[in-house]
Amino acid sequence: MVSLSICLIALMAPKSTLRSLSLIREIATALARCVPAIDALVRQRDNLLRERHHQRELYLDLLVKILTNVIYGDPSMFPGQSGFDPKLRDIGGDWPSLGHTMVGVARLKNLKQLTQRTIDECIPGDYIETGVWRGGCCILIRGILAANAIANRKVYVADSFAGLPPPNPERYPADADDTHYMAQQLAISLEQVQANFAKYGLLDDQVVFLRGLFQETLPGLAVAPFALLRLDGDMYESTIVALTNLYPRLSPGGFVIIDDYGTCEGCRTAVTDYRRDTGISAEIHSIDGSGVWWQRPLRHRESISESGAGKSA
Repeated sequence: MVSLSICLIALMAPKSTLRSLSLIREIATALARCVPAIDALVRQRDNLLRERHHQRELYLDLLVKILTNVIYGDPSMFPGQSGFDPKLRDIGGDWPSLGHTMVGVARLKNLKQLTQRTIDECIPGDYIETGVWRGGCCILIRGILAANAIANRKVYVADSFAGLPPPNPERYPADADDTHYMAQQLAISLEQVQANFAKYGLLDDQVVFLRGLFQETLPGLAVAPFALLRLDGDMYESTIVALTNLYPRLSPGGFVIIDDYGTCEGCRTAVTDYRRDTGISAEIHSIDGSGVWWQRPLRHRESISESGAGKSA
């Protein structure tokens, strides 16, 4: 009788309460106890889910290895480096000559984990990376959506596709000595990035390209909410512009990844300034000495408007 009551409550519960996998498992177990005949079906379902999870992880782990090109070990083209060093490739310490990302294995695995969490934890919204180089991180996100058979979320790929701009020290003094704009290796065309997506069979209408400087493309972007933001702009200007325009649109429980926090002072200063000015106190988690991430609380005291940074609450 008790089990029957549990079943009825579970069946009548609104969808909004069926958020966690643990609750779904409890409901399935209760149903099995109510009707012993369906216990075999529940077990069959569990086995199928485990097999799908295994297949998904095999695909995504292989995708990480291919995107970083640790399989063939292409040499670094970073000035002063030569050959392939697996330790440097793991932490994103080199610039692969052929690989489709320079963020390294550790940061790609972090992106894979957090993106999957947005799906498993039902955090609503799309995904965006600002500063994409050859597109590897966005390719991975699109691959994760494909592996989970998700067709109602998009990946936004934002870049100038012409390298980084010269600094504007009058407005952003922290960028005064920045020289990223001189690195022509960072200028990858839109057509090349699209071709890279196509090589993985992941170029479709779930991928949206935003060509232009962030201050030109992000303010007028009519998209919300986002489940995950990945910022890889290196400079103070690109980081603060991205945070100001995108963080207010991040879903509660969503994730922010800052690629260059540990290695680019301008980027780190922009994050510090934005978090201070908007009252963000969520813990910053380190990935590999360069990349970091934090999760926007489900309930927070941030004082942030859609038009940009506000004051501390």
